Amino acid sequence: MKYTLYLFLALAAFHANAQKKKNEPAPDRNLIIEQRLAAEVDRLALPGGGKLGVTAIHIESGKRFSRFGGDPFPMASTYKVPIAVQLLTRVDSGKLSLDQMVEFSYRDMHIGSGMIAERFNWPNSAKPGVALSVRTLLELMLLISDNSTTDKCLELAGGPALVNACMKRWGVEGIRVDRPTSWLIADWLGIPWPDSSVAHRSCARPDCACT
Repeated sequence: MKYTLYLFLALAAFHANAQKKKNEPAPDRNLIIEQRLAAEVDRLALPGGGKLGVTAIHIESGKRFSRFGGDPFPMASTYKVPIAVQLLTRVDSGKLSLDQMVEFSYRDMHIGSGMIAERFNWPNSAKPGVALSVRTLLELMLLISDNSTTDKCLELAGGPALVNACMKRWGVEGIRVDRPTSWLIADWLGIPWPDSSVAHRSCARPDCACT
């Protein structure tokens, strides 16, 4: 009789626990996946000792994942795309031509000059330097990631203020271009600039890349 009572109580407890689990809401699968993705992003960031910001959209379903997507991150060569957009806007408006030639001098040369350095001081050249079309400057900036041509393109685009205004017109928020590549590299090397407030603004938020 005693063992039968124990068995009955055990079965009753098992039934009550099963019924409780049945009544509990099912785990949110999307939330679990998002938590696992966030943990993986954090794991990948550990070796670099920094913070990794990621935003992604699954095209077919429209599902979105973001990890620190609203935080500003310093831009490297990705900031050359907004410059190109504003420069091409000026071309479309007729203020510039892709065939327009632009002269380069030594003062236009910066760290990471790529192919431009090789075009200076041609043998028997009467005038050191080189002249390149706006089209070539864009190609070198976007395809070779040449820093000197990038700063020249930023100048031709009308400067940082016009680049930022162009992004705003297109509805792209959270991306700022406030300084040339020479300033970006100096900041990376730890060289201070007089206007330190500008040195921390050229940045983008991952969420802005997925709009």
